[in-house]
Amino acid sequence: MKSLLLSAAPVAILLAAAPGSAATLCMTAGAATTCTGTGAPAAGFTLATTPADRSVTVTAGASVSGTGRDAIRARGTGTTITNLGTLVSDDSDGIDGGTGLTVINAGTIAGGNRGIDADDLDGLTVVNTGTITGVDRAIRNGAGTGADITNSGTMISTTDEGVETGDDARVVNTGRIQGADDALQVGRNAYVLNAGVLENVWTGAGEPQDALDIDQGTVINTGSIVAAGSAGIDFDANVADDDAPETTPHAASAVYNAGLIQGVEAAIESDPRSMGVQAIVNSGALVGTAGTALMLWGGDDSLVMQEGATIVGASFFGTGNDLLSLDASFAGATFGLFDGGADDDTVSFARYAIDDIAGLVLAGGVFSLTFSDAFSLSLTNWDSFVFAGTSYDRAAMAARATLAPVPLPAAGWAMLAGLGGLAALRRRRAA
Repeated sequence: MKSLLLSAAPVAILLAAAPGSAATLCMTAGAATTCTGTGAPAAGFTLATTPADRSVTVTAGASVSGTGRDAIRARGTGTTITNLGTLVSDDSDGIDGGTGLTVINAGTIAGGNRGIDADDLDGLTVVNTGTITGVDRAIRNGAGTGADITNSGTMISTTDEGVETGDDARVVNTGRIQGADDALQVGRNAYVLNAGVLENVWTGAGEPQDALDIDQGTVINTGSIVAAGSAGIDFDANVADDDAPETTPHAASAVYNAGLIQGVEAAIESDPRSMGVQAIVNSGALVGTAGTALMLWGGDDSLVMQEGATIVGASFFGTGNDLLSLDASFAGATFGLFDGGADDDTVSFARYAIDDIAGLVLAGGVFSLTFSDAFSLSLTNWDSFVFAGTSYDRAAMAARATLAPVPLPAAGWAMLAGLGGLAALRRRRAA
């Protein structure tokens, strides 16, 4: 390797090249560094922290490799790194950046530790059309605020979270974000637009995790949010640590789903301590592979089922004044149990009048409804039942219901059989 350093001239890092190819050469002029070439990679390097707003461009075919170090360490403020080539570190980070880091990647960034690391630093921007991978995380931003992440490529962590960031994050994904832990973790006031894949690929090691772990915010999904470990979406409580109760809930959150949200513990769940509101509008599929679609604990939660919506598994709304609104016709569909939980809860059928009920059975506090178009579902712990704008209370519904027969124990059937035999004997004697 030959290094040339001139005080008033560009810095060049040149590695031996394979015959017929030019080694990657990184030249720095002022605040701009450019890496070009298609041969042997340049060695990983560290940028000076001043001046601010430095830039690095790695052209197509060029590569920078960090052995025992980051490929690029750029801890100054406002650095922009544009990668069309390859940034690789064997045991550290592809990029280790500072506050206000911007990464535009159309190539490959691979870290033996993290793909991009800007831990607890604000103002991270990532635009990825290529591949970002890390053993620990593809992107670690910790509690950093205001991250803006746009992905149409691939972001993968093989042992931890795919992408981790803090409050006020904006994440737009049309590609794939994948983690062995949470695929995506965001804090409060998050905006997540997913038209691609968010996937937790839990392998059985450690505690099962989620596809999307969020404190509070808005989620719009037309793609797939799928967890092999825990929940598709998990809303955390507003607590300082795992042992503390929630005293002040997060602001309300909203989920608009026209795609697939699927999990093992639930498609969507909240922390058992959470009193925050989750408002869910579903025109896609909510699937709980272990039998629970929704597990919402505290708060005045709501689920609106629109045209085309499906749900697999039971739904538990917990405490609070909850709402289940079925805003379409669901001919032939079979939904599971909806449990309103405690407090004053309302279920509404916009397209069905009460006379459309073909069968209504009450057993053990559970109403089982079948409509004339073969739509069926079960309801328990609901206080108001609204059919086509007309409301009925629980007592009115019970009065219309057929009471399910109560099975007799074996001794009871034996007694009936004995009484029947005695009656037959009496008839023979009378004859």
